[in-house]
Amino acid sequence: MAHCRADYTAVAFHGPTKTLTHGRSRALVALSACGAVALAASLAHATLGVGSTGLAWQLIFVSVYVAAAGLCLARAAWVKTERATWLCLGVGILLHGSGWLVDYVGYHGLAPMPSWSDPLWLSAYLGFYPGMVLLGRERFARRGVGMWLDGLLGGLALGAVTAATALQASLSNLDAAGSAAVTGAAYPLADIALLSFLATMFAGASWRPSYSGLALVAGLLVLVGVDTTYAIDSAHGGWFAGGTYDPAWGLAMLILAAAAWLPSRRAPVMASARRGLMFPSAFAAIAVAVLVYGQTVRLNPVAVGLAVLALLTVMVRMALLLRETATLAVSRRLSLTDDLTGLANRRAFTAEAEGAVADLRPCALLMIDLDQFKELNDTLGHHVGDELLRSVGPRLSATMRPGDVVARLGGDEFGVLIKDADTETAAVAAARLRAALGRAYALAGISLHVGASIGIATFPEHAQDANTLLRHADVAMYEAKRGRLGHAVYASEGDHHSRDRLELAGEMRHALANDELTLHYQPVADLATGKLLGVEALVRWRHPERGLLAPGAFLPAIEHTELMRELSRRVLAMAICQAGAWFRLERPWRVAANLSATDLLDRSLVDDVSALLRRYGTPAGRVTLEVTESVLMTDPARAMKVLGELRGLGVHLALDDFGTGWSSLTHLQRMPVHEIKIDRSFVAAMATEANSAAIVSSTVDLAHALGLRVVAEGIEDEATWRRLRAVGCDAAQGYHLSRPLPAAEFETTADEIAERSRVAAGVPVSAA
Repeated sequence: MAHCRADYTAVAFHGPTKTLTHGRSRALVALSACGAVALAASLAHATLGVGSTGLAWQLIFVSVYVAAAGLCLARAAWVKTERATWLCLGVGILLHGSGWLVDYVGYHGLAPMPSWSDPLWLSAYLGFYPGMVLLGRERFARRGVGMWLDGLLGGLALGAVTAATALQASLSNLDAAGSAAVTGAAYPLADIALLSFLATMFAGASWRPSYSGLALVAGLLVLVGVDTTYAIDSAHGGWFAGGTYDPAWGLAMLILAAAAWLPSRRAPVMASARRGLMFPSAFAAIAVAVLVYGQTVRLNPVAVGLAVLALLTVMVRMALLLRETATLAVSRRLSLTDDLTGLANRRAFTAEAEGAVADLRPCALLMIDLDQFKELNDTLGHHVGDELLRSVGPRLSATMRPGDVVARLGGDEFGVLIKDADTETAAVAAARLRAALGRAYALAGISLHVGASIGIATFPEHAQDANTLLRHADVAMYEAKRGRLGHAVYASEGDHHSRDRLELAGEMRHALANDELTLHYQPVADLATGKLLGVEALVRWRHPERGLLAPGAFLPAIEHTELMRELSRRVLAMAICQAGAWFRLERPWRVAANLSATDLLDRSLVDDVSALLRRYGTPAGRVTLEVTESVLMTDPARAMKVLGELRGLGVHLALDDFGTGWSSLTHLQRMPVHEIKIDRSFVAAMATEANSAAIVSSTVDLAHALGLRVVAEGIEDEATWRRLRAVGCDAAQGYHLSRPLPAAEFETTADEIAERSRVAAGVPVSAA
């Protein structure tokens, strides 16, 4: 396939000669040179009288045809594309040249009109016409009956003009001129039909012919000119073989043959009602003008007949055009309509948004995604899902104003464009839409309730163009879904696809390959005794230009990419390796590392952790793996299974950021964790907010009742330490003990940190 594509590109941009071997290229040059030399000799003989008359000079002229036919047949033999086209044209040129050979050999250039040469000359069109039709099929996409009719119509109309003007004298007195006039007129009329057909194809492709197409047009123009001159002279008995303009036929054939080796391209035919009406109207006007002209002079019957046939063809073309226009209208409507719901589709919706932005009209774009739609599809079947989508459309349309645009963008995603609206108006509309969508649906004999998450972005506040507006509404919708907010307004800090974050995501590949990631460790101490229990491993990026980056600066950029898995495994490996190293140094510190949603959904996680423990000789009890509530809620059943298998390895498990997620007490009771970590937002507010203090106290009591230890995060001062110890909290970590430190620095300051924690716990230093 790659070879085929390369061959087509070479033909299109450089000409078929680029696909030839060196030997064939030289043969082609030699053939072209022979044709040009023979043509020049014939021209000198006909116009300047160079050389004596005789068969030799006549054969030199015939050799021009041989060279032209050879160029066409070589193209058919050596290049696969358009093979049949150039075979037909080559045969046509040979037949035309054979007519000259018969004229010279059989009649010595003095053949009567008509003679046996004329059937050969006329039969050449049996090659030219199929060749041009095949060329149209090859080079013009989206061809149809209309294009062929336009070509026929052009030939008839222009043929009528030629018959009524240049050929009027010879065709008006058929009794005197007889068959000579009819035969002579056949050639230019046939040429004009070919030329008009070719011109019509190019016009349908926006008048952008290639070099090959221009050569074909030029060759046919020369042929029309010389055949018209021949027709006029032959009608009056003034033509004989070997005349001064005979070389023009050879020139026309060489130009046509040159088109075989010039660059060409495939062009789409532009389908539009205006373009389709232009040609029939123009040619009809020409035919009518010929008939009107016939009222002032006595036209020959050929001109009248061609004009009448042109008008009849116009009638057929107009009927076809009406059908094409109706079909285009239906196609356009279907291309802008969603098949399932009958709403506007993404293309139509985008066009409406682009129009509103172009008009500088403030507008709000709402992106709507149905909640739990996949589960409904999987449980009840896709036919029920389709029925739900069909029911959603009318509810959305009924909720919005007549001028608002409602569309289905794909899957279970819908869009609403509210013109002349701001963020506040959009938020009110979002609430109405959620209320409408939240009503029960009677599907498959049961009553279903389906929620929706809605993202809002407004122009010009959040975006300056339609595509960015769509993307920002999509970002806000995912924020609403992730946080179960119902609806959310776009905020740049929630956009994980900003330019800066995309750059960081790209640079992360380099960071992983060049070991730019490192771990810092923050200590965890027992609140009652002050003893150092362990550390939490926190990843840092030693960025070569931006310095040391904390997780918040780069994790959002990669958390939805394949890089997240690689980074998580790297952090796990470093943490487990460090835990093993401290174990061998008899340092009694457990190392904690965080798991992401990607980790919990990865079927190889348990095997990977087991392999890392074996590789670094680390006891499983020296490792703690932390998961957040939001991660657990991504797929609770799968998460519980994976956590159970990890606990089976002997790994310590902790529920991180407790209180900020959506886990229920039922989930907490079944979670195979050893401890929970209270989020810093509650711990920091204990001194100023009674509610936060009550939450912390209740959480400690609940955890102890379930047999779990409790670790408080974010301890900033000794007063908070004492409050936590008073409510029975087991352990704590925070800047009051130490900021996160590199492993080597933590080792050298561990005794100092332990002393500080014992002081906070009220344990005398001498008791250490």
